[in-house]
Amino acid sequence: MISIFVLLTAGATAQHANAADEPTHELVFDKGGKLSFMQTKTESTNIQSALYVVEINFDIQAMDVKQGVTMQFDKEGHKLRLDQQISNTGVAWGHYIDNIKTSGWSELYVDTTQNAEVSNDVRVYSAGYIEGLLTVVRLSEYHANTHKLLMRTEATKHALKNIKDVFKHQIAYMKEKANLIPHILAEEPDDPYWKHARFMLFQLWGLCDGYNLAAGAFGTHKLALEDLLVLNTGGELGEMIQAYTPKAKQDRRSAQNFVQAGEAISFLQRSSQKAKVFMHNLKVRASRDSFLQKKAEPNSTKEDLLDDAHWEKLLAETGHCSALVRVTADNKDLLMGHTTWNDYSTMTRIFKYYNFHFDGAATMATKIAFSSYPGVITSTDNFYIMDSGLAVMDTSIEVLDPFLWDKVEDFPTMPHIPNFVHLMATNRVAKNGAHWARLFQTQNTGTYTSQWMVVDYNRFRPDRDTLGLWTDRGSVPDDTLWIVEAVPGTIHAEDMSFHLREDGYWPSFNRPYFDDVRKASGFENAQKSRGAIYSWLNNPRAQIFKKIAPTINTLQALKLLMTRNFYPNTGVNPIDPGHDISARMDLSPIMPIPNGGIDAKVVNRCLFSKLQAQSISSPSHSAVPAFEWLNEDGLEKFPGMPHDGLPNRWDFNWVHQTPFTPFEPTAPVAIEC
Repeated sequence: MISIFVLLTAGATAQHANAADEPTHELVFDKGGKLSFMQTKTESTNIQSALYVVEINFDIQAMDVKQGVTMQFDKEGHKLRLDQQISNTGVAWGHYIDNIKTSGWSELYVDTTQNAEVSNDVRVYSAGYIEGLLTVVRLSEYHANTHKLLMRTEATKHALKNIKDVFKHQIAYMKEKANLIPHILAEEPDDPYWKHARFMLFQLWGLCDGYNLAAGAFGTHKLALEDLLVLNTGGELGEMIQAYTPKAKQDRRSAQNFVQAGEAISFLQRSSQKAKVFMHNLKVRASRDSFLQKKAEPNSTKEDLLDDAHWEKLLAETGHCSALVRVTADNKDLLMGHTTWNDYSTMTRIFKYYNFHFDGAATMATKIAFSSYPGVITSTDNFYIMDSGLAVMDTSIEVLDPFLWDKVEDFPTMPHIPNFVHLMATNRVAKNGAHWARLFQTQNTGTYTSQWMVVDYNRFRPDRDTLGLWTDRGSVPDDTLWIVEAVPGTIHAEDMSFHLREDGYWPSFNRPYFDDVRKASGFENAQKSRGAIYSWLNNPRAQIFKKIAPTINTLQALKLLMTRNFYPNTGVNPIDPGHDISARMDLSPIMPIPNGGIDAKVVNRCLFSKLQAQSISSPSHSAVPAFEWLNEDGLEKFPGMPHDGLPNRWDFNWVHQTPFTPFEPTAPVAIEC
């Protein structure tokens, strides 16, 4: 990739999309008088066709991202126009502050108008466009880094073609359900869920167009919509790669063709020869299941796929995060902490604040704050705080049984939308934890294998003691904490507020809690053969949480816990830098790789009420050496691992994240909580 920093001094600015990039939509007024889009040209997800050509009213190369930009509707010219500076008279506006070199974080703030004369589609497309334009430099770098990582994996997995085929089906299905029809000024669907799915497609398309406009001005590479789909699928991309290798897809097709009982009966009745074929396939499936059992046997001479080395390799490929929900000892505060685990190459971080106003869409969460990345319109870390009163976070659940991928939902028999769209639509319309769980369970594709924690701060009553002056449930009434676990073919949701009341905390660490999910994912058998490392109660991180979580009563204590790595003095077995709360796989004496905890985010009730958070972007460095990409001699510690645009040394401190409203007399002051 050509460095965009070098190209900032290149020739003349291109203020419009190339002539070849004909827009697919035009601006019209609908029958209600709202400014809307109408599709006039068929588009494809694998080309760089702009949805709409925006006029840029300033020199992009001289753009000051801190000052921000505003999308205006030019009534005389009947067009969208982007102006420098922020104005709340526009369709949407936003600004971007890039402090990655000094704090490890950048911050993005994007708002949309509440003007009823502007349709939701135009609002959110404009918001996406602004984000793509403002973050062009970091998006170029982030895409380069993640693409290089993906190609390293693709060299052995060969799954990308199948994954992109899934994207094409998902987008086509979503457009159908969301009433996005060529040559027709389609109205929004009636169902709020599908409304929000529609809005996210417009937002992502706007982001792609805004980025490509700026990329064209700087002379760097453009991105197709499917490139952004890959980035936005980051929360499950590792699992999708496992599920969509050619072998996994073929095995799934065979399994789904032959194991359904109803089909089997009619199949057997048609001919004895076909019956023999069917029985042969059943035997093949049985032998594969038998193999899975044998590979876990301690005396097996074959490769032990459940030993600690393989567990850590699995976490590096698909594992994400440690998390904690904690009610303080005096029942006066409710704390949440989340630590993202990922490749260090992905540390191009943006903490985002979206303030999106939608008319007639049953929106519960207008303001959403979340840790994220360039080009991504959800978190993918999956840490959200919302003005609906809900906070949502997750940790991944590893799939130990490779045959479980046979239960992944595929087109055309089981159509579905992208999971990141499903997640954010659920976030925006959910009224409470139970509602969130019910909505989320309507789709389980099998590749977003996670344990979700949904905390309803509206339910928490810090002024009530455990004797129950307000209710017999005290400070933590029912529906305060919902847990949802999903693996291929199985999803389980339950109100776990009682656990929070009884134990004072809920820990999360890549192992499922519910028995049916443990059995389906292979953890039940793995625990029987390998012991505590696969248990929910006594795995290494569970032991650390069990010892420390009951003592956590302040944000400062929580921050220390969520960034904890005391290797080699972790206090648990196995003694390994990958078994602490914030892993440092790069310190492994056996298989060092630049992977582990890359951040931590914490909130308490006070911070949450203001949509504020405290966050740190760095691998753990309080008790172990700070991570550096280069050795003292300037040579790469991990040759071939990309880190375009990233600082060399990662020893940053905590940052206070807060919403910012430029139209207030003074910027808001971070309040001590």
